Amino acid sequence: MPASVTDEQNRLLRSWLGPFRVVKDYSWPLQDTSVLHVSTPDGAGFIVKASTTSHHIRREIAALAPGLPGPHGTTPVLRQASVE
Repeated sequence: MPASVTDEQNRLLRSWLGPFRVVKDYSWPLQDTSVLHVSTPDGAGFIVKASTTSHHIRREIAALAPGLPGPHGTTPVLRQASVE
């Protein structure tokens, strides 16, 4: 797990996803934002974003919470979120 993901964030992710592994790290270190492609043992893939200081996370959660329009299966779906 990248150092920018806190122990608390890691615990929260594991409570939501169960065991997972990082497939690719797309983090933006200058922005204090971790962006990770993770996968679970059953083959499910997720993009995880985490930050300890970025105010943008709150806006992203608010924007994605109602869902995005588009063809079924081709747009991201917000599965879990925590502003903390």
